[in-house]
Amino acid sequence: MDWTTYVEVVNMTNFISNNYFLVDTGALEILLKKTQRPHFIGGSKSNQVTSCVLVCIDGRMRTTSIVKDGVTSVSHFSVPLLENGESYVSDKTYDGNIYVSDIDTLLGVLKYHGGKLKIHQSPSSNKVRLTSNNKTTTIDANPNAKAFANSNETLESWLNKSLALMGKINQTCNFNEPVTYTAANETVFEPCLDMQFEAIDLYEALRTDNMNGQKLNRYTVELHDRGLYFTTGAYNKGKNLTQVNASILTTTASLPDAVTFSGGLEQTLAHINGKVRLSIFDFSQYEQGHRLLLSFGEGTDDFLLQASVTR
Repeated sequence: MDWTTYVEVVNMTNFISNNYFLVDTGALEILLKKTQRPHFIGGSKSNQVTSCVLVCIDGRMRTTSIVKDGVTSVSHFSVPLLENGESYVSDKTYDGNIYVSDIDTLLGVLKYHGGKLKIHQSPSSNKVRLTSNNKTTTIDANPNAKAFANSNETLESWLNKSLALMGKINQTCNFNEPVTYTAANETVFEPCLDMQFEAIDLYEALRTDNMNGQKLNRYTVELHDRGLYFTTGAYNKGKNLTQVNASILTTTASLPDAVTFSGGLEQTLAHINGKVRLSIFDFSQYEQGHRLLLSFGEGTDDFLLQASVTR
């Protein structure tokens, strides 16, 4: 399913079906941890996303979430649905939503479940029932719950905002196909840098931000004649320059000497395997810095879009 169709279909409001969904418990745990987008601020860890909607569509369970500041980042992650131990193939385009008003609460529930998990959202009682083996747990799940503490946005409205931002990105599951970003004024941007490499190599470069407990949440990307480099850390506890072996798909002269990003990227990369595509878009002519698009694994449409740190 292409992204435009996905966004259009999921924008149906408050769609809750009587379906139950079967998913691997461990896979759901990882999906939720990626969705939380943890990062460090002043050395303290916090989650940029605290609630979500599990959208069950096209044989996968998906989350699409803007971080709580509403502007700097949006991500989309997914895991396959199961049916009797086999890959789930739906005869419907769109199967339904599961509303998660607190991700930490659901993760706490999943610690006591395992294997194949049956999950069902009640259309009438605003509850979610989770069953594995001989154990069943029921928790609150209201589409009108707040997306964040002290927020006026509901889970439903925040999902729709997230989908709107996701719709600006045009990419396919094939890394060799072009990727573009459509701005609010309908201008279509191509990346000034487009590369792919192994997720583990990118993770090893980014995680040096934690050296000697620094956790500065800053990653500077630099492109030299010799390759792509990431800089993290400060001299007092260890400043790091790491070269990442990459396959360059596209590069232009508009890439600046260095671009810095935040967003707890190494926390997300800790759960990613396989190939990663890195695309950087230049919006500096609009005084909006750059955008980093990480696409995770060929064959899925999972991604993370992160704004640069501007001064």
